[in-house]
Amino acid sequence: MFETMSINSVMISCVKGQYSQEYIANVFWRQHIAKVSSITLMPYLKNGGIYNIAYISIDEWCDSEASYNFINRLKAPSNEARLVHYDDDWWPVEINTHNDGNMNVGSYTQTFTPDYFEYKEDKTDECSEDDATEIYIADEYEYDYDYRYDYDFKEFDAEHPINGLGNERYRPEEAEARLKMLRELWTNAYNRKVVGECLEEIEEELSHFDTQLRMHYALKEGQVLYDMGRKDATISELTGKLSKFEANVVNLNEQLRKIENNLTGKVSVLEDELRLARERVAELDVVYQTQKAADEKDAAEKDADAPAKVTVTRTQIGCKTYFKSRTNILYDCITKEEVGLWDPETKTITFR
Repeated sequence: MFETMSINSVMISCVKGQYSQEYIANVFWRQHIAKVSSITLMPYLKNGGIYNIAYISIDEWCDSEASYNFINRLKAPSNEARLVHYDDDWWPVEINTHNDGNMNVGSYTQTFTPDYFEYKEDKTDECSEDDATEIYIADEYEYDYDYRYDYDFKEFDAEHPINGLGNERYRPEEAEARLKMLRELWTNAYNRKVVGECLEEIEEELSHFDTQLRMHYALKEGQVLYDMGRKDATISELTGKLSKFEANVVNLNEQLRKIENNLTGKVSVLEDELRLARERVAELDVVYQTQKAADEKDAAEKDADAPAKVTVTRTQIGCKTYFKSRTNILYDCITKEEVGLWDPETKTITFR
């Protein structure tokens, strides 16, 4: 495969509205120029008719002399590459300077798979050479010319999308100012009845800038429409997701309602069990208090019946021994019964 200087996108600025993307792809393939990957047709009005700007993305250049010559013609700024598609009808083809070639503008863009051209190749092989269309080269062209060392090829510049006749680049506002100036020059020259090469140069440059700006704004409008379509699709997608989310919320609410009902029933059962437990505790507390009071009463009665404990000392009074308390009460040492009261002052016993 020969060197193509990275040409991956070309454009045709004046395709009549009756020609489709498939028709253009077939012309490129049947003339052994290239397999295209996609073609975008951006419509615009010109002299009351509908035309398209065709942006053609190249998938693969053919390894043929026709393709080689066509690429050289594209690279030569002083020549014009014409593609004859039917009898004497032809298109001027040039390198795409409006965008980077990666376009997908909804219904305006048609893509082509390699299988498409395999089918077309089988059909083309059945045709005779007389049936095939050919490339028309405007001027005599040397096939062995090496464009790689002589051309000032410029890639697409998004900030300067408008291409001048001398391959200079302009911003849209700069191109508008240039077009306005050219119109004023042409009006002045026409009013002064200037003729010849000077007027022709002004007309050529004026027509060129007018076409470039028309193509730029048509592409921009098409991209806006495509973006709007993408936004509508995104909104539709989000609406669908929102509907699913709302359905999930309804489902979750139903599940929560069932859980709440289940918990409410369980809470009611637990509350009944708690109430019964409290009643049982109250009954047990009454029994406990009653038993406690009875136990305390029994203990008191036992304490009342039990003899009082008295601390005594053994003492000898006269010829007899007694137990004597600290209050001088005397007890019999054998029977431990109270026998009398000792008077320590008189040293006498008062018997009971």
